[in-house]
Amino acid sequence: MASIPSGLMDDLLTLEYSQFEDVTLTAVDLDPASLAHARANCERLGTPVQVEFEQRDAWDLGSPGRWDLVTSNGLNIYIDDDVRCVDFYRSIAAALRPHGFFIMSFITRPETWQPSDVRDLELQRYLFREVLPVKWQCVRDENLTRAQLSEAGFEVLQVEYDQQRMFPSVVARKRS
Repeated sequence: MASIPSGLMDDLLTLEYSQFEDVTLTAVDLDPASLAHARANCERLGTPVQVEFEQRDAWDLGSPGRWDLVTSNGLNIYIDDDVRCVDFYRSIAAALRPHGFFIMSFITRPETWQPSDVRDLELQRYLFREVLPVKWQCVRDENLTRAQLSEAGFEVLQVEYDQQRMFPSVVARKRS
Protein backbone atom coordinates (compact mmCIF):
# COMPACT_ATOMS: atom_id res chain seq x y z
CA MET A 1 0.00 0.00 0.00
CA ALA A 2 1.16 3.53 -0.65
CA SER A 3 0.33 6.98 0.65
CA ILE A 4 0.78 9.67 -2.04
CA PRO A 5 1.71 12.32 -0.95
CA SER A 6 2.62 10.78 2.36
CA GLY A 7 2.65 13.72 4.73
CA LEU A 8 2.94 12.07 8.16
CA MET A 9 1.45 8.90 6.66
CA ASP A 10 -1.06 8.55 9.49
CA ASP A 11 -3.60 7.19 7.00
CA LEU A 12 -1.64 3.91 6.79
CA LEU A 13 0.65 3.89 9.83
CA THR A 14 -2.20 3.97 12.34
CA LEU A 15 -4.00 0.89 10.97
CA GLU A 16 -3.95 -2.51 12.68
CA TYR A 17 -1.82 -5.06 10.80
CA SER A 18 -1.53 -7.94 13.30
CA GLN A 19 -3.80 -10.23 11.24
CA PHE A 20 -1.81 -9.75 8.03
CA GLU A 21 1.52 -11.01 6.70
CA ASP A 22 3.83 -9.55 4.09
CA VAL A 23 2.51 -6.00 4.33
CA THR A 24 4.68 -3.27 2.86
CA LEU A 25 3.77 0.39 3.14
CA THR A 26 5.33 3.04 0.93
CA ALA A 27 5.50 6.74 1.74
CA VAL A 28 5.77 8.71 -1.50
CA ASP A 29 6.33 12.45 -1.41
CA LEU A 30 8.22 14.99 -3.45
CA ASP A 31 9.17 16.89 -0.29
CA PRO A 32 12.11 15.34 1.61
CA ALA A 33 10.98 17.06 4.82
CA SER A 34 7.60 15.31 4.59
CA LEU A 35 9.36 11.98 4.16
CA ALA A 36 11.52 12.72 7.20
CA HIS A 37 8.38 13.48 9.23
CA ALA A 38 6.76 10.25 7.98
CA ARG A 39 9.86 8.28 8.95
CA ALA A 40 9.87 9.85 12.44
CA ASN A 41 6.15 9.14 12.79
CA CYS A 42 6.76 5.52 11.78
CA GLU A 43 9.49 5.17 14.39
CA ARG A 44 7.35 6.85 17.07
CA LEU A 45 4.40 4.54 16.36
CA GLY A 46 6.57 1.42 16.14
CA THR A 47 4.79 0.24 13.02
CA PRO A 48 5.16 -3.59 12.86
CA VAL A 49 5.34 -3.82 9.05
CA GLN A 50 7.92 -2.96 6.43
CA VAL A 51 7.84 0.72 5.45
CA GLU A 52 9.64 2.28 2.51
CA PHE A 53 10.18 6.00 1.88
CA GLU A 54 10.50 7.29 -1.68
CA GLN A 55 11.00 10.82 -2.97
CA ARG A 56 8.98 10.91 -6.21
CA ASP A 57 6.75 13.11 -8.27
CA ALA A 58 3.12 11.94 -8.02
CA TRP A 59 2.71 12.45 -11.78
CA ASP A 60 5.72 10.26 -12.56
CA LEU A 61 5.62 7.33 -10.14
CA GLY A 62 7.49 4.94 -12.44
CA SER A 63 5.90 1.99 -10.65
CA PRO A 64 3.38 0.31 -12.97
CA GLY A 65 1.17 -2.23 -11.23
CA ARG A 66 3.06 -1.98 -7.96
CA TRP A 67 0.44 -1.43 -5.27
CA ASP A 68 -2.88 -3.01 -4.26
CA LEU A 69 -4.07 0.17 -2.57
CA VAL A 70 -3.11 3.84 -2.73
CA THR A 71 -4.35 6.58 -0.43
CA SER A 72 -4.20 10.26 -1.25
CA ASN A 73 -5.55 12.89 1.07
CA GLY A 74 -4.72 16.38 0.02
CA LEU A 75 -2.79 16.68 -3.22
CA ASN A 76 -5.83 17.33 -5.41
CA ILE A 77 -6.84 20.33 -3.29
CA TYR A 78 -3.76 22.14 -4.61
CA ILE A 79 -4.43 21.32 -8.28
CA ASP A 80 -6.61 23.99 -9.87
CA ASP A 81 -6.25 22.58 -13.42
CA ASP A 82 -8.82 19.81 -13.93
CA VAL A 83 -6.77 18.17 -16.70
CA ARG A 84 -3.73 18.02 -14.43
CA CYS A 85 -5.91 16.54 -11.67
CA VAL A 86 -7.07 13.76 -14.03
CA ASP A 87 -3.42 13.18 -14.99
CA PHE A 88 -2.62 12.71 -11.29
CA TYR A 89 -5.43 10.15 -10.98
CA ARG A 90 -4.12 8.38 -14.13
CA SER A 91 -0.69 8.16 -12.54
CA ILE A 92 -2.25 6.50 -9.50
CA ALA A 93 -4.23 4.10 -11.73
CA ALA A 94 -1.05 3.11 -13.56
CA ALA A 95 0.70 2.40 -10.24
CA LEU A 96 -2.11 0.11 -9.05
CA ARG A 97 -2.42 -3.57 -9.81
CA PRO A 98 -5.54 -4.65 -11.73
CA HIS A 99 -8.64 -3.96 -9.64
CA GLY A 100 -6.52 -2.11 -7.05
CA PHE A 101 -8.15 0.40 -4.75
CA PHE A 102 -7.73 4.16 -4.52
CA ILE A 103 -8.92 5.90 -1.36
CA MET A 104 -8.88 9.66 -1.65
CA SER A 105 -10.66 12.78 -0.52
CA PHE A 106 -11.58 16.17 -1.92
CA ILE A 107 -12.86 19.52 -0.66
CA THR A 108 -16.39 20.45 -1.61
CA ARG A 109 -17.60 23.90 -2.54
CA PRO A 110 -18.11 26.13 0.54
CA GLU A 111 -21.74 26.82 -0.38
CA THR A 112 -22.49 23.12 0.22
CA TRP A 113 -20.86 22.94 3.66
CA GLN A 114 -23.15 22.23 6.60
CA PRO A 115 -21.29 23.42 9.68
CA SER A 116 -22.80 22.75 13.07
CA ASP A 117 -22.68 26.51 13.68
CA VAL A 118 -22.89 29.02 10.79
CA ARG A 119 -20.58 31.37 12.68
CA ASP A 120 -17.88 28.71 12.38
CA LEU A 121 -18.19 28.79 8.60
CA GLU A 122 -17.86 32.56 8.51
CA LEU A 123 -14.79 32.40 10.73
CA GLN A 124 -13.23 29.65 8.60
CA ARG A 125 -13.76 31.61 5.42
CA TYR A 126 -12.21 34.72 6.98
CA LEU A 127 -9.22 32.79 8.35
CA PHE A 128 -8.52 30.91 5.11
CA ARG A 129 -8.88 33.91 2.82
CA GLU A 130 -7.58 36.82 4.89
CA VAL A 131 -5.39 35.65 7.76
CA LEU A 132 -3.87 32.49 6.29
CA PRO A 133 -4.21 32.83 2.52
CA VAL A 134 -4.17 29.09 1.88
CA LYS A 135 -3.16 27.62 -1.44
CA TRP A 136 -5.53 24.65 -1.26
CA GLN A 137 -8.69 26.27 -2.46
CA CYS A 138 -9.24 23.90 -5.38
CA VAL A 139 -12.71 22.70 -4.55
CA ARG A 140 -14.73 20.21 -6.57
CA ASP A 141 -18.15 18.68 -6.28
CA GLU A 142 -18.92 14.98 -6.22
CA ASN A 143 -20.07 14.84 -9.84
CA LEU A 144 -16.85 16.38 -11.14
CA THR A 145 -14.72 14.15 -8.91
CA ARG A 146 -16.58 11.05 -10.12
CA ALA A 147 -16.14 12.12 -13.75
CA GLN A 148 -12.42 12.78 -13.27
CA LEU A 149 -11.87 9.42 -11.61
CA SER A 150 -13.83 7.65 -14.33
CA GLU A 151 -11.79 9.38 -17.03
CA ALA A 152 -8.63 8.22 -15.27
CA GLY A 153 -9.75 4.57 -15.26
CA PHE A 154 -11.56 4.16 -11.94
CA GLU A 155 -14.98 2.96 -10.87
CA VAL A 156 -16.22 4.89 -7.83
CA LEU A 157 -17.54 2.42 -5.27
CA GLN A 158 -18.44 4.80 -2.45
CA VAL A 159 -18.43 8.47 -1.49
CA GLU A 160 -18.65 9.07 2.24
CA TYR A 161 -19.35 12.58 3.50
CA ASP A 162 -18.17 13.90 6.83
CA GLN A 163 -20.76 15.46 9.15
CA GLN A 164 -20.19 18.97 7.78
CA ARG A 165 -20.04 17.85 4.12
CA MET A 166 -16.65 19.53 3.66
CA PHE A 167 -14.10 16.79 3.01
CA PRO A 168 -15.69 13.59 1.65
CA SER A 169 -13.74 10.36 1.20
CA VAL A 170 -13.93 8.28 -1.96
CA VAL A 171 -13.26 4.59 -2.46
CA ALA A 172 -12.59 3.74 -6.09
CA ARG A 173 -11.37 0.63 -7.87
CA LYS A 174 -9.14 0.52 -10.93
CA ARG A 175 -11.02 -0.83 -13.92
CA SER A 176 -9.28 -3.68 -15.74
